[in-house]
Amino acid sequence: MKRAPLLRKTPLRNRAPMRRRSRPKMTPARRNAKGQPCTLQLPGCYPGPNNERVQLCHLRMFGGGAAGMKPHDSEAVFACTHCHDLLDQRSKWPSWLTMTVMFEYIAWAIIRTLRLQRAAGVMTWKGES
Repeated sequence: MKRAPLLRKTPLRNRAPMRRRSRPKMTPARRNAKGQPCTLQLPGCYPGPNNERVQLCHLRMFGGGAAGMKPHDSEAVFACTHCHDLLDQRSKWPSWLTMTVMFEYIAWAIIRTLRLQRAAGVMTWKGES
C-alpha cells in the first residue's frame, strides 16, 4: 500500500537560529569595583595593596539569580578574593562564623557598597542628578 505525502497548508518559515541574550559582561558597577575597598571585611580579609583583589560579589543566597544567572548588580558587595570565597562557600567557614553573624556582615557590606557606588555615580536614585 502506497502512502500519499503529507502536504502543508502553510510553508515553513525561515527563522534565524535562537540567540542567547545575556547581559554585558563588564557593567559600570563591575568596573567600579576595581580599586575599591573590600566592604565585606570578614576576618582574614586581604584586598591586596591598592585593592587590586577586590571584585563585585553577587549575593545569590537571597534568591536573586536563577540557575546559570547572576542577580542584579544592586544585589552585590565589593569583596576581596578571600571574602568572596567564603561567601560563595568555596572555602570552609570558620567555626565561629554562624549564619547570623554572616548576615550581619552582609548587611553592613550592602550599605557600604551602595554608599560607595552612589558617591561614584554608578547607582542613582530617582530624582537625583
